[in-house]
Amino acid sequence: MKKKIIVLIISALFFFLNCSLHSLAEPFYKSNYSNALLDVYYENGKWIIENIGDETAENVVYSKVVTAMLVFAGKSSSGNIGFLEPGEKYVILEGLLFGFGLAKMTLTVDADNAETCEREISGLLFGMFFILI
Repeated sequence: MKKKIIVLIISALFFFLNCSLHSLAEPFYKSNYSNALLDVYYENGKWIIENIGDETAENVVYSKVVTAMLVFAGKSSSGNIGFLEPGEKYVILEGLLFGFGLAKMTLTVDADNAETCEREISGLLFGMFFILI
């Protein structure tokens, strides 16, 4: 009988501690974003950033990183687009890229009022040519 009471008291104690800790914790997901939604894709040798949301994306910035065995030129680049209206597209041309080996190219786009969007493509970097795999 004493064991049942002790187990009951310990269970109740854990229950109340658990409830009080959950009420003090911040919510798991907070969203301060509006209806701006960014999409990124690679097409015909250029990156395209598009606002597929309903609101203007503000302070849009991007960064491109190329990782390969050897990259001599064009390893990274970044830029600030500013505002991107709904349905509007922004094209990022490749620029000078020179290296060798299996490669990954990653473009990350962020805005003040939209979630971060990141896309990665894989390919073979042979001199100035990036061949998609």
